[in-house]
Amino acid sequence: MYHEGEGDPPCKECRVELLEANEDIIEIYNLARNQVLIAPLGDATALNYATLIELLDLLEVEDKKETFFGVLHCYNIEQELAGKRYELFNGIGRNYG
Repeated sequence: MYHEGEGDPPCKECRVELLEANEDIIEIYNLARNQVLIAPLGDATALNYATLIELLDLLEVEDKKETFFGVLHCYNIEQELAGKRYELFNGIGRNYG
C-alpha cells in the first residue's frame, strides 16, 4: 500500500507496510472485491455479503466480525476513490476559479 505523498508511487518512501492484524482483511478483500451485487442498469451496488461470509468460513478466519467490517471498509474506500477518478477523468469537480 502507498500513502499520499510527493513523487509517483511506487517509491520506497511511499510504501506503507501492512500490519499483521490486517492480513486476513486484505486476503479476503482481494478474493471478494469483484463479488458484487449488480443493479438492473448494470452498476455494482454493493459487495455480496453472502459471498463474503462464505469466504470467512472457508478460510477459517478467527475474528469474522472484525474481518467482515474491515473488508467492507476497504470496498467503500475503493468505491470512493473510483468515484473521484471518474470525476477527474470527466472534468467534474475541477476548480476553474
